[in-house]
Amino acid sequence: MLLMANNKEQEQEQACVYFLPVYAPGHLISMLEVAKGLLQCNSTSSNSLSIHILLAQPDNPDKSSLISSHLQALQAQNLPIHLHPLPFVEPPRQFDSIEDFVTSHIRLYLPHIKAALSASPSPVSGLVVDMFASDVISVANELNIPFYIYFSSTATFLSLILHLSSPQGKRDPIDFSEVEEEICIPGLTPIPSKSMPAPLLDMKSGSYKCFMYHARRYIEAKGIVVNSNIHIETNAVEALAQGVTDQLAPGTKFPDTYPVGPVISFGKSNMQGHECLQWLDTQPAKSVLFLCFGSLGAFDMSQVRQIAIGLEQSGHRFLWVLRMPTTEFLRGPVDASLEFLPEGFIERTKERGFVWPSWAPQIDILSHQAIGGFVTHCGWNSILESLPSNRRIRDALRLELDP
Repeated sequence: MLLMANNKEQEQEQACVYFLPVYAPGHLISMLEVAKGLLQCNSTSSNSLSIHILLAQPDNPDKSSLISSHLQALQAQNLPIHLHPLPFVEPPRQFDSIEDFVTSHIRLYLPHIKAALSASPSPVSGLVVDMFASDVISVANELNIPFYIYFSSTATFLSLILHLSSPQGKRDPIDFSEVEEEICIPGLTPIPSKSMPAPLLDMKSGSYKCFMYHARRYIEAKGIVVNSNIHIETNAVEALAQGVTDQLAPGTKFPDTYPVGPVISFGKSNMQGHECLQWLDTQPAKSVLFLCFGSLGAFDMSQVRQIAIGLEQSGHRFLWVLRMPTTEFLRGPVDASLEFLPEGFIERTKERGFVWPSWAPQIDILSHQAIGGFVTHCGWNSILESLPSNRRIRDALRLELDP
């Protein structure tokens, strides 16, 4: 595989590949699956391979409890994957957006990352970092370690930000909020400007600036591993393979891209006894509408009530994973209180509905024979997880998380 190309001089040694995820469920869990996939690809090789995961510390306890269960399950598989918790670093106090917070937090870890890589028991064959950890390339260059980005989002979004961040984009920036005509960018089907991703609509926002910063640094990487494939995003993957811009500085090579998706856990689950799955076992095949809005998705009380009214009036069976927002900017959704539902809702729908007020094993639920439809925030992980089970995503019922 791509990271093994640098091992010719180490044929008799164990190759070490390091991964650096950010401490967010959708990013970290996906990267763990990439690491496991790399091990599987190497299983027929005569060279042994060990995986090392550098773990930054969580910035809040909610993330810690959710991710800890996945890390424990990983360790129980007895794979040659070694976890290396990094020392705690106080999170940044000033930031312009959640993307800027994550970027700044990883930047504070650079000395610890360098120390961990320098202490590796064997030469490091490659370093794969999260899409928001591009600053680590300075450490990789200093230690002469091949550096790769793992882009857990879509190939289309990657193509978009690489194009916008090119020198051409910097000379003639696009303010999508002021453009009326359709936007034409390599890898994208022409779309209305106002349908562009929210972080890119405001050029002055912290989110926009952060994505542009990282995209410019991606060009310095040896390669970009993206969670997609040619069959899912044909135009975008082809655009990336060709190089989405010809405006690179002289002598600069566009990094190789490796579409390895969909990155999904297909292994045996340890969630078979989960209450949601037990309830689904009692339901007819393809009869249940599943509502889930990602690990960070939550609605305010008025929106929750409207969803509840719609579910009750529909008459359909449903499984609803309900999370509630908090007033803390950096804290994700918390377990919901069912008291916020319309009075009597649970009792009136108990024969055909189940509301689960906490995190739920989405992959296991989507693969259950009782599921007939999926209402989602259309996050990339959720879309990919719905593909193997051939669950229809109800586009007509797609709900926005912003009020």
